[in-house]
Amino acid sequence: MNISKKILIGAFGSALLATALAGCSKSESNGNNKASKEVTKSVETQVVAEPKEAIAKPSISTNNKQELLQNVSYTLGYSVAENVTAQLKAQGASLDNTAILTGFKAGISGQAGKFNPEQMQDIMQTFQKSLMLTQEAKQVKSVIENAKALLSNEQTPTVGPKDAKVAVIQFFDYQCVYCHKIAPIMEKVMDANPNVKYIFKEFPIFGQRWEASQYAAEMGIAAYILNGSEGYLKYHNAVFAKGIDEGKLSIKDINDVAQKLGIDVAKAESLIKEKKVTDNIAADMKLGFDKLGIQGTPAIIVIPLTGATTNNTTVIPGFAPQATIQDAINKAQGK
Repeated sequence: MNISKKILIGAFGSALLATALAGCSKSESNGNNKASKEVTKSVETQVVAEPKEAIAKPSISTNNKQELLQNVSYTLGYSVAENVTAQLKAQGASLDNTAILTGFKAGISGQAGKFNPEQMQDIMQTFQKSLMLTQEAKQVKSVIENAKALLSNEQTPTVGPKDAKVAVIQFFDYQCVYCHKIAPIMEKVMDANPNVKYIFKEFPIFGQRWEASQYAAEMGIAAYILNGSEGYLKYHNAVFAKGIDEGKLSIKDINDVAQKLGIDVAKAESLIKEKKVTDNIAADMKLGFDKLGIQGTPAIIVIPLTGATTNNTTVIPGFAPQATIQDAINKAQGK
C-alpha cells in the first residue's frame, strides 16, 4: 500500500504541470481587471469564494459510522482523481478512467502497480516535457498568426531603434514576484542588445485582487504617452526597483515614483479616465489570454520583425535566466 501511495503522490505532483514554470498564473489572479469586464468572463478560471459567514457548513452525522466512512472514502477518491485528470486535461491530455478505477481497486487489495515509483516518475517527467513542447509549438504558431496585433499597437510602450530586426515582447504585472525577479535580468538583456526593439505589454493579471496592479499598468501607459520611451522605461524600472510585490505595492508608491520622474500624475489620471489607457490594456489582455494562450506573468516573446517562422520565434513562459533570453534573440537574428 505504501508503494501505491508513493506512485499516486508522485503522479499527482508531476501532473500539476502549471506549477512547473516559475511565474504568476492567471488562476492566482482571482480574475481579470476592472478595465475589461468582458475579458474577465472569458478568461477567469477561479471561483471567488464567498465570505466565510455566508457559507453554510454541511451537517456531518456520526450516528452511522459506516456511512460516514464510505462518504469520506468516496470524497478522497473523487478529489484525487478529479484534480489529476483536470490538470492533465488543461494541458491537452487525458487518462483512462476505467484503468484508474481498476488501479484503485488493485491498490486496495495490496496488488503491485504496473510500474515502480522510479519508473512512474520518469514516465511522468517525459510526458510533462512532451506536453510542454506541444504547448510551446502551439503558442509560437499563435504568436506568428497574431504578429501584427502584437507589434503594431502605437500606445504600447516600445523602446529601441526603429530599424530593429528583432523584437522582445514582455507581458508582466508590477505585483508579480517573478516579474520582479526577471526585471534586472531584462535590464541586462537590453544593455547587451541595444539593436533590439523591446515592447512592454502591461498585463495586470492581479488587477481585480489588488487595485494597485491595474493602476500601475495604467500609469505606465500614460507615462509612455506623456513622456515617451525614455520616460516610460525610467518609470518601469523604478517601480520594479522598489522591490514591492504580491499586494504590497500601493497607489501612493506608484504616484511617488511617477512624480519623482517628472510624470504629470494629474494629466496621467485624466488620460486614464478618458479610457485611452484602460482600453489599450484590455485589448492586450484579450490578445494575450484569448489569442496567445498566455497563462500568467512574466511571459516573453522573441520574434523577428520580418520573416517570422516557427524556427526563429520563441515563447518563454515564466521566469528565465539571461542566457535563455539571449539564445532566443540569437535564434531570431539567425545566429
